[in-house]
Amino acid sequence: MPCDALEDVLRRLPQHRFVDQIPTPLRPWLLPIDWDRGRLWSLDLPLVRIGMEELRWHLMLPWWRHDGAWFQITPRQFQAHPAAYPEHAERVASADLSYPLHVVPRRGRWLILDGIHRLTKAELLGHEDIQVATLTPAHIATIARRAA
Repeated sequence: MPCDALEDVLRRLPQHRFVDQIPTPLRPWLLPIDWDRGRLWSLDLPLVRIGMEELRWHLMLPWWRHDGAWFQITPRQFQAHPAAYPEHAERVASADLSYPLHVVPRRGRWLILDGIHRLTKAELLGHEDIQVATLTPAHIATIARRAA
């Protein structure tokens, strides 16, 4: 599929109601749609292993909430001071690495759609690679929630 296929799919889907709150560093990466985790997890996707070096850039972006507000902390900030972020300490500790990360190609990189806490745990454990389930733009259209 052409590189622009994902962007074409995203343009046709309703935007997430919080799209205006996405901070500038995340705008090129966070999908601006609402999607259903149950649908995502029910997909039969190809599994591959990807080197951690291809995914570490995710650790520098403010994906996570803090004190009820989204997009406040990066996984790297958490790694530096885990006690300051008990919600994420719990989620990273309980992250099950037997489940793959869900990734989609975007802008020449693998974008993690689901699994940043698992990536963080793998990083803390010193893993060199990690299993991922790869999505296509058509999969994104399948998991997208439609406007009410």
